[in-house]
Amino acid sequence: MYSSVSPIPSGYGPRYGAQPHFLKMTPEKFGRWAPSLVAWGATAGVAAIFLLSGLPRMKRDVLQKVPCKCPARRWLLHQRDPCF
Repeated sequence: MYSSVSPIPSGYGPRYGAQPHFLKMTPEKFGRWAPSLVAWGATAGVAAIFLLSGLPRMKRDVLQKVPCKCPARRWLLHQRDPCF
């Protein structure tokens, strides 16, 4: 009936094993999605900087802390905004 000898696995049969994943995202899927996610993230960051660059808080807290030796940018940052 039941044999105490384990069957010898065939070298041609399927190999089953646990595949690592996080929320159904396997390393292979992440490798395919990573370039697209990086491109969209960088685009969203640049767009946010452009859209928010007119706000005084953005100028003071973010743009002044970015090292740049461009005198035109310093002149633009030190101007007073008459709207606020």
